Amino acid sequence: MKYHISSSLFVLFCIVLCACNSSSVEKDGIIQPAFDLIERQIGERAADIQLEEIAPENGKETFEVEAKNGILTLRGSSSVAICYAFHTYLREACSAMKTWSGERMELPETWPDFVLKKQTTPYEYRYFLNVCTFGYTTPYWDWERWEKEIDWMALRGVNMPLATVASEAIAERVWLK
Repeated sequence: MKYHISSSLFVLFCIVLCACNSSSVEKDGIIQPAFDLIERQIGERAADIQLEEIAPENGKETFEVEAKNGILTLRGSSSVAICYAFHTYLREACSAMKTWSGERMELPETWPDFVLKKQTTPYEYRYFLNVCTFGYTTPYWDWERWEKEIDWMALRGVNMPLATVASEAIAERVWLK
C-alpha cells in the first residue's frame, strides 16, 4: 500500500515539475514554487530575497544571481532554475550547503555581495534517481521525506526525475512476446 502512495506522489511531482518548467506558465506560476522551496530551506529569511522570471536562452533553462548592498536577487527561466540559482548562491557566496546526510546553514545576517551573470544549461533534461533507489528505498517514504528529496532535486537543477512506475508491466509484455 505504501508503495502505491509513494509512487503516486512521485508521479504527481513529475507532472507539477513539468508544468512549472512549461513556457506557458504565468510569471507567478514559476515564482511561487521556487519561493516555497526557499522558505522551507531558510524560513522567514526567504522574504528578503527577490525572485524574478527571465526568458530561457535558446530554449534552455537559464539563471542569474545578483547580491548587492544586502539585497539578493535570483532570476530564472523556471522554478527549477531559480532554485538552482539559490543553491549556487548558498554554496559559492555563503559557504552553506544541504546534503542528504547533513547541512551547514549558518547564513550571514546580510546577504554577501555576489554577481553570477547568466548561466544556461546545455541540457534540456537533467535526470536523477535510479531503479534501485526508486524500487527499494522510496516505497517507504512518507510525504515529508518525498518533499525533502524533491527540494534536493530542484536545488540541484534536476528537472526530470526517473520514475519507473509500472515499467515492470511493459517489460513483462515485451518478454512474454
